[in-house]
Amino acid sequence: MTYGKPISWRDFPDSPGKRILEEILTTPRPDFTQLDKDVAAYEKKRAQERKLRTTEKDQK
Repeated sequence: MTYGKPISWRDFPDSPGKRILEEILTTPRPDFTQLDKDVAAYEKKRAQERKLRTTEKDQK
């Protein structure tokens, strides 16, 4: 029994759940600042395209 003893996720027998947990714990975190910059650039591009389309419709 492991009562009172610290255990690690590595101590568990191999299973699909352990493999998923291992992948979650060992995968580096994404760079959220870069993702935020990419999203802002994409939204700005979409806004410009939308504005261009509306001005083209207004000219017709």
